Amino acid sequence: MENLTPVINLVTLGAVLVTIVISIRKPNEDQNSRIISLENNLTNYTKHLIEIRDDFKFLKENDLKHIELELRDMSIEMAEIKTILKERLPNKGNGFK
Repeated sequence: MENLTPVINLVTLGAVLVTIVISIRKPNEDQNSRIISLENNLTNYTKHLIEIRDDFKFLKENDLKHIELELRDMSIEMAEIKTILKERLPNKGNGFK
């Protein structure tokens, strides 16, 4: 029985050391996996933001072109209406020149 006491002490000490090493190493592995997950999420968010920026830029450019075309069409139509009004209304103080 006296010979088993040092063996039990060594086994207990070994178990304590293994537990300490595992408890120190495990959080590092968890942190590494969390960091990798965050990096992947950040990469995905960055890709989505770039897509949104490009879509917004495309919409903005097309919308401005569309508005410019409509303004030109309206200007032409207004000139036609002005011409029609000049022809149909008498020239007395109608405000058209």
